[in-house]
Amino acid sequence: EIDSCIKLQTASQKIVEAHAAMRSGHYQAADELFRSAIRLNPEKASSLTSVQAALIPLIKTESAQGKQKAGMNAFEEKRFKEALVCLDEALALLPDNSPHFPSYLCDRACILCELKEFTEAISNCENALRSQPDFGLAHLRLGTAYFGLDKLDSILSHQKYLIGDE
Repeated sequence: EIDSCIKLQTASQKIVEAHAAMRSGHYQAADELFRSAIRLNPEKASSLTSVQAALIPLIKTESAQGKQKAGMNAFEEKRFKEALVCLDEALALLPDNSPHFPSYLCDRACILCELKEFTEAISNCENALRSQPDFGLAHLRLGTAYFGLDKLDSILSHQKYLIGDE
């Protein structure tokens, strides 16, 4: 019986820690703590199922942010192909309609420009602009990609947008 009380108390403590992890944006850690609490007290499973389900897109976003950060670190170190792989993985992890989508596409476009893949960079910027038409960085990256293809007229239309001279 003492063992049972200790398990219940430990499970409750894990739930408290999981909520603290959620508040600080550590969703994977929160999920692991909830799972641990359920192993200690299976009766908690029904009350925690909806919380765990709500964590799924947050965990995906957290993982995507880690991949994006690794990609940008690789970019800064001029490991462009590795950076591109990381950004591809980050984009694949993002939940649908993520607010990070346009920014990650612009990061990917920047990497593509370094790899001289200007046409694909343009496509990434256009996708970012479809999600967020006023995203200045997407216009800037688009101008860079057009410059790489020597399409000066296209550059001017996006540079005018950036300086407010439409």
